[in-house]
Amino acid sequence: AIGFLLVASGMLLSLYLLLQAGFTVVLLLIVALFTLASSHALASLLAPASAALLPARLKTATVSLGPCGEAELATLLVWPLCLALAGTWFLCRRATWAWALQDVLGAAVCATFVRTVQLPSLEVGVQLLGLMFLYDIFMVFLSPLFFHKSVMMSVATAGQPSHTVLADGTCERYDGERMPMLLMIPRGDPSRGDYAMLGLGDIVVPGLLLTFAARCDLSLRGAASPLGYWGAASAGYLAGLSCALAANMYHLTINGVQGQPALLYLVPLTIGPVSLL
Repeated sequence: AIGFLLVASGMLLSLYLLLQAGFTVVLLLIVALFTLASSHALASLLAPASAALLPARLKTATVSLGPCGEAELATLLVWPLCLALAGTWFLCRRATWAWALQDVLGAAVCATFVRTVQLPSLEVGVQLLGLMFLYDIFMVFLSPLFFHKSVMMSVATAGQPSHTVLADGTCERYDGERMPMLLMIPRGDPSRGDYAMLGLGDIVVPGLLLTFAARCDLSLRGAASPLGYWGAASAGYLAGLSCALAANMYHLTINGVQGQPALLYLVPLTIGPVSLL
């Protein structure tokens, strides 16, 4: 849990310092990495459907990729489609409709993460979510006391479109390079560029607890139950997300930060119900 926190803090602070130093090219690097990672995640999620269409003898077949090892045939068959979708987003990421495709790719990354990484126990889950709870509050609300800006919000909104009015009255527009590691929903007309945003970390961190709760239900009841641990954790997540949206709507803030640390609401409202059952 501490290692996860140290890695997350180091990456976020490094991004913040690089962006503040003017190295905005790092955003393009993140966009490229997101394109590759999301295409791989989407392919791994679609592989079971691909395998179901193959003959029995090919369902578990693998293909040698030389120095890169082996890959399942089912995954390789859907890889071109997934890479094409991710590539379309990369090339058209500034289009007004690109937010929907970004959300699909981001959701695939989250699903693959929580399917791959599993909590070994509730104790570890409480420790991890507790540390990330403090991390989120500090990086959003308290970091301006040390860095003069909210580290989390500065990174999340880095590279957004902007414009400058020159001395001759000409308006010079900068299209920007938006951070891709979040889900976006437009508030009204997408061409206005006003979006509600939810970081992928605010999905995968509580998601680890939700998948752990689902595994507990499977072992106790044979299925994830809406009346069991999974149902309680899911209801808590929806309640926490609603609280975060309401707090943002009513501009509840500390140090004038325009944004909310979603884990401030999500962590206690997911851990609480699960711990009480």
